[in-house]
Formats: sequence, structure tokens, C-alpha cells
Amino acid sequence: MMINLGRLAVFLVVLTGISGFNIAFMADGIHAVFDLVLNDADTNIGIRADIGGSFISMTIFMIWALYKTDSRWLLPPIISLACIMFVRLVNAAQFGFTEVQVAIIGIEIVMIGLLSFGAFTFGRAPQSH
Repeated sequence: MMINLGRLAVFLVVLTGISGFNIAFMADGIHAVFDLVLNDADTNIGIRADIGGSFISMTIFMIWALYKTDSRWLLPPIISLACIMFVRLVNAAQFGFTEVQVAIIGIEIVMIGLLSFGAFTFGRAPQSH
């Protein structure tokens, strides 16, 4: 029962990770998700590749963790989200916390919590020798 709750927790985060495909490949994807308007091609390509690629890579690790039911595959997305949240906190401290930033930090905390719960319930897959 507990492992199914862990799988559900990870699956919920996977659903949010799928937005990375929208950000990376749809013309207005980044605007729809983050309300950003990027005026020149270089900035548009760079930001979309960085954010979209990050979401996609984390989602791949989460899907593989679900498939294998192995907590080790959840460590990269947990660490990535923690690093993203750390940078957001540092920048918000420099430029001021807004309601949007506080909400996003809250979402990141919930996502890290869900992934950590999934990792806790999955344990490690048996090693074959």
C-alpha cells in the first residue's frame, strides 16, 4: 500500500515535469507556463533549452524510477529541484521576495517532498550479481 502511495506521489510530479516538453518545443510554451515574453531569438532559444531541458531530464529520471521502483533514480530530480530552489532563494533575497516567488518556492518544496516520499517508499531495487 505504501509503495503505491509513493508511486502516486512521483507520478504527480511527473505530470508537472511534462510541462517541460511544452516549454521546450511549443512556440508560446514558456509564456504559457512562466508568463515570460522573450524578444530575441538567442534569449528565447537559450532560456527554453535550459528550462525545458531541465524539466525533461528530471522527468526521464522520474519515469525510470517509477518503472524500476528504485529510489536511486529519484536522486537527480530531488537534487536538481533543491539546487533550483536554492538559486531562487538567493536571487529573491537579493531582489526581493514577491508573491509569485513565494508560491513557486512552495511548489518546489511540495515537489521535493513528494519525490522524497516516493524515494522513501521505493527503497532500492535488488542488485543482480
